[in-house]
Amino acid sequence: MSKEVKPDQVMGYLNELFTAFDALVDTYEIYKVETAGDCYIAAGGLTKIDQDGFICIDHEPDPVEAAHRVLSFAKVSTLEVVVVGLNRR
Repeated sequence: MSKEVKPDQVMGYLNELFTAFDALVDTYEIYKVETAGDCYIAAGGLTKIDQDGFICIDHEPDPVEAAHRVLSFAKVSTLEVVVVGLNRR
């Protein structure tokens, strides 16, 4: 993509895409680790919401639930890639 599109357009696309991903993080209870270049790094099963409504480390995560959240996040994120890409045309 970066060979065919101007750098400012790539950055605009990534900004819009990562902003959409950020909005999904809370919905799927995924932890955003960081963005590195054009990579969005996230993990599931690391955190949970405690009884007071705060995010804390989950010391006994359910691996099946964590996998389900990550896969759900990945599916919706893939759709966001398509939607954001189509909106930029």
